[in-house]
Amino acid sequence: MLNEKTVYRKFQYVDTLLSKDFMSQDFLDIFEHVLRSRLLHIQLGEDIDEDLSTTQLLSLIKETQSARSNIPRNINSRLLLENLLLAI
Repeated sequence: MLNEKTVYRKFQYVDTLLSKDFMSQDFLDIFEHVLRSRLLHIQLGEDIDEDLSTTQLLSLIKETQSARSNIPRNINSRLLLENLLLAI
């Protein structure tokens, strides 16, 4: 999903997530783990095919943490995930 450029595909991904019995918290935990892992690989100088810069990855990590803090506030899961994926 990090390499997906079209808004339509991002929204399709959100629809797929919401059609399954999943927890937003679990998705955000996994998503943040992936972002941190990519950031670590960049910092270690490992040769990975990365479209996102360090700054973009850090920004996405902050967005993910912000989204996580909104879950207890009963924010609409669809809007929360769509906004997060649009930030990519």
